[in-house]
Amino acid sequence: RDRFSDRQFCRQHFHTCNEDEIEWINMLDRMHCFIFHRHARHSNSNQEQDEKYQENDDVDENEQYEHKNDTHDDNLCYNSILNKWTTNLAATDNLSIFNDALYKRHKYETPQHLLKEYSVGQKMNYCYRSYTRFDNLKDELLAKGLLLDFWDIELKKARKKVLQSKKVYHRACNANNDHYQFRFWDRMRIEHVLALLFYCNHSWLCYEFRKSFRAALHSDEEPQSTIDRHYAEWYWFGRFLYEAVEFYGKRMEKSKKYYFGVDSAYVLRSTKCELFQPTSTSSELAQAEKFATSKYGRGIVFELGTQFVHESVRNETRFMECDWISIYPEEEECLFFGYCNTILITSIRVWGNAALATVAELLAAYPFFSERTAQTVAHCICAYDGRAYQGWIDLPFQVNAINYWAKISTGYAGHSEYNVKVDERRFALRKTQQFLADMIEFELSEQKTLQDIGSGYLRYVQQLFHHFVFTKTGKQYQSTYLPLYDIDFRNIRNEPLYPCLRQYLLIDADCEDKSKWVINASTIERIYPKATRYVDQNGNLQSLSN
Repeated sequence: RDRFSDRQFCRQHFHTCNEDEIEWINMLDRMHCFIFHRHARHSNSNQEQDEKYQENDDVDENEQYEHKNDTHDDNLCYNSILNKWTTNLAATDNLSIFNDALYKRHKYETPQHLLKEYSVGQKMNYCYRSYTRFDNLKDELLAKGLLLDFWDIELKKARKKVLQSKKVYHRACNANNDHYQFRFWDRMRIEHVLALLFYCNHSWLCYEFRKSFRAALHSDEEPQSTIDRHYAEWYWFGRFLYEAVEFYGKRMEKSKKYYFGVDSAYVLRSTKCELFQPTSTSSELAQAEKFATSKYGRGIVFELGTQFVHESVRNETRFMECDWISIYPEEEECLFFGYCNTILITSIRVWGNAALATVAELLAAYPFFSERTAQTVAHCICAYDGRAYQGWIDLPFQVNAINYWAKISTGYAGHSEYNVKVDERRFALRKTQQFLADMIEFELSEQKTLQDIGSGYLRYVQQLFHHFVFTKTGKQYQSTYLPLYDIDFRNIRNEPLYPCLRQYLLIDADCEDKSKWVINASTIERIYPKATRYVDQNGNLQSLSN
């Protein structure tokens, strides 16, 4: 067969040569084979299944792949559960971009399709030097394919900036650190300028460097193996770039917002954004929206803010403004890189029916309209008037509600410094808790499906909340001051909870006496299906039967 013949090519793809249409046809073909011909996969061995899965599916670099053996019970109720977490690709909001990673949910014991998870990378600690293949930065970058001529060019630029640029001269170290051997007022050195130049101006090098923070696709690589591989291949580049951002960067201001776009719809384990891998953001929203747009469609844009509202030692996140060193100054790039971040995702922008979102936001501003009621009325209005146009939809209220749940369920209940809005009319506490109660009700229901939620962007928010609670196990993590747990309801008695939310958290939802509030372990076990323990209202660690 002549694969380069236009006639043969058109015959294979329904007489079209349009690349976008062909991409959609291939995507729908793969979905059709996976859903309706899934039984054919069981005739092969597990190894053959994995090989076919890897060959036939396109996987993004940030996708975390997990493939588990299917059981007979899974096959019997697969079709009934599939509709709960999948939506029609032809939906107006164009947010139903799902991957093929299979997850187990203990309450269903059946596989489900979820959106891809955005990976923040493994935590690196460069002060403890382990094995590295190279003795210096030059050998390390040349081994990756960098031409010697480009090294000489960037070295001349770095020397010039160190000697002449006021941006370098006035940058002094902001901390004393014995591990990295830094002292207050130490000047930025040439190796730090070089690392910034290569990261900002060589996209392919930036891509390969960021990829080293994650395990290889379709591999069972352990986190420590990923860390050792990164140290061996990228130690000097990673160390100098980290030192440049952490010791010579600026502190994140509570009044400023930073944006970064990704080209697909992702879910997150937490809205507390620990960016262990270097992440380029922009202070201009239009630049982030441009990066979230590709030839395959539009993804989402994350809005970043500080985790705490007051200027205190809690907000120690550092970033580097790169407009003075980048060859793309119009991007206003701000580089985040470190493991002591206190960053919070304060809003997410998605692409969808902007007319519907605008009408729903106007209705939700009234106190007698809940979020779901406003959506229903907005659907009727837009359907009657024929209003429908595509645009970016901002979701500050919905993300703020998830942040409020993160606050009360991860050990920060009663903290007034946590960056959650509850005073403004649009972000009223009662409306926020009612929206959370609706999401929890959907999560616990076995009859409702995503089709019952009217708009595509609310379906995305529901899946964002689902992934947030599904990935929590009760493990311990280190906060700014003290160790906490990812399911931690200490100080919950300091929160003004309304009955709509109390019914899912407390044993006696009608009790108004806060001193008698007791966390309902059975409901917590249903909300968090993978949890093995949690911290109760008194700060005591309790076990779950999961």
